[in-house]
Amino acid sequence: MMIAFITSLKNPLNTNSYELVAKVLEGTLRSVCNQTSPEFQVIVVCNKIPPVTFAHPKIRYIEVDLPPPSPLRSPCIEIDAVRFDKGCKYTIGLLHARKLNPTHVMFFDCDDFISDRIAGFVRQNPDANGWFVKDGYRYNALSRKCYLMNGNFHQICGTSHIIKSSLYDIPADLPLNADQERILNSLGKEYLYKIMGSHRFIADHLRQKGTPLRPLPFPGAIYHVAHGDNWSLNQNQNDKLSAVNLSEKACKEFNITDVQSHPLNDLWGYRMKSAIKAIVDKIFGYPYTLYYRCPHLYSSRKTEFPKHP
Repeated sequence: MMIAFITSLKNPLNTNSYELVAKVLEGTLRSVCNQTSPEFQVIVVCNKIPPVTFAHPKIRYIEVDLPPPSPLRSPCIEIDAVRFDKGCKYTIGLLHARKLNPTHVMFFDCDDFISDRIAGFVRQNPDANGWFVKDGYRYNALSRKCYLMNGNFHQICGTSHIIKSSLYDIPADLPLNADQERILNSLGKEYLYKIMGSHRFIADHLRQKGTPLRPLPFPGAIYHVAHGDNWSLNQNQNDKLSAVNLSEKACKEFNITDVQSHPLNDLWGYRMKSAIKAIVDKIFGYPYTLYYRCPHLYSSRKTEFPKHP
């Protein structure tokens, strides 16, 4: 009766700063490893082991030799390329997790925070199909504000599903060192892109198969945005959310001493750069900010992305 927490890191080529990725990951790992139950394992699938100072006996790094999803040195990548890369890495992570025989698996984004109650909750419910995180929080590292997200958290954040490991349709003969072509051929494009590479479709997929998920009965995760290297471009749309102050109890549960003074906020250089972008955004509008971050998406010349199946 154990849960495997699995995440993946972007190729170093497709980041603003791999050191920043490592710093953000460290905060996430401290949160994930803060479980009240010892019945868990953490697997990080990456092209290059990040320079993280935090160490824990439950963490295992799986280094893979997969090509970058885009030849452009930028975190702004077309969605199919993101899903293909993440789907392959999550599949490899799941293959390694199977050796540990977990009852459940939770994929988590490498920049989010999770509740310390999850491993214990899974241990108490080993036969359940799984759960989706219905309620959670969004933390904006730039504004230092936390927002309550009720009802549809699992449709917005990738750190949002806890699923019985046997419900994943991964062929038993797929080897640990499978390359992208073999993973694609074994799983099929739709399953790889939509189920392994995305969080938006898994709940409906399992419901249609007759193995529905239930809502997690407590806020399960904090969606961390605007820290400087998110996949998503939609980082500052908090106008429809209710700002909240996390209690000391909640900060302890997610293992963040205080979101108002979290160590990630000490990234002074990034915060100054983001503040300038925010001002430009106010003057010229959000598309201008996108252009500032990802000029290749607005180039008059056609951007050559790698061809994905």
